[in-house]
Amino acid sequence: VVSGALSVESLGTDGSLGNGDSGYSHLSRDGKKLLFSSYAGNLITGDTNNVSDIYLKDLTTGALTLVSVTADGTQADGHSHESILSPDGQRVYFASDATNLIGDDTNSSLDIFEKNLRTGVVKRIATQAEWMKLSKDGKKLVYQSWRDTGSGAKVSLFVQDLETGQETLVSTNTDGSPLMLWSVYGDFSPSGDQVAFTHLDIDATDDGDFSSVKSFIKNLSTGELTRIDLKPDQTPYDGYTALPKFGPEGKYIYFASTSTELTADTSAGTPQIYQKDLTTGVVTKVSTNLDGEEADGLLSFEFNISSDGKALIFVGEPNNLVPHDQPGVSQLFVKRVSD
Repeated sequence: VVSGALSVESLGTDGSLGNGDSGYSHLSRDGKKLLFSSYAGNLITGDTNNVSDIYLKDLTTGALTLVSVTADGTQADGHSHESILSPDGQRVYFASDATNLIGDDTNSSLDIFEKNLRTGVVKRIATQAEWMKLSKDGKKLVYQSWRDTGSGAKVSLFVQDLETGQETLVSTNTDGSPLMLWSVYGDFSPSGDQVAFTHLDIDATDDGDFSSVKSFIKNLSTGELTRIDLKPDQTPYDGYTALPKFGPEGKYIYFASTSTELTADTSAGTPQIYQKDLTTGVVTKVSTNLDGEEADGLLSFEFNISSDGKALIFVGEPNNLVPHDQPGVSQLFVKRVSD
């Protein structure tokens, strides 16, 4: 990939543009391989299943591999969406509602599968599950699942040891009792011994009241559950806090929040993105322009941190972050957060 160059990568093996939507992309850590899902039926010869498939693109050679097939190459009979490549580049984890990727798949639900790229073997990792993240060493997978655990929770968060297959419920209080309702969007610390996640003590009947949306860090070794959005006196900030993500060195955690109390200059009601120092507890607003003014428009809660921890990438409709912005149009922003 040439610096500054822009290219379309959802192309067929003959170089033609895909004739269907592509998305859910994942770039390998070395930047040489790209996973994505696509509804296109012309990326490879013989794609006749008319569903979303998972593809792996070698950005060096241009080789394109259809991943979401059975061990004998049979096309999936259902849609496949999000996917992640293991650090060694040998395994792909993806979510699919296909029923023919393995034998005896009768739950008619979205499941998580592992595809061995060397052998072609497909195995199911988790049932009724999605939204997965791998630990940095590729040995653990965190995901959310809506299967019935007997606790009354609607969506629970699990971590699976991919070497032993052992699955652990991590959306629990420090005493081990399960968190109720919704625990979602898990993210590993760089060391893999902690998981940050969002918890919602609300139901659909609450009519949009998100005041009880909180963010936590779960210590996988001790079981301790720590709330991220607490003041020094351990009382909660106002507003809600969601989608926590660890920085690559584990020193900071980033999150989105509507709180007016996290920093002194925050306006009421406008979601912002913050950085919290996990050692000192200092919170810094990072969705700001060069003059330190916060974003004045809607921000998407879907943001990412660069692998070196120096840049925050986010989407939003603010008009004051850069000169000559287009009002009411979502833009992609990159904010340098450290040197």
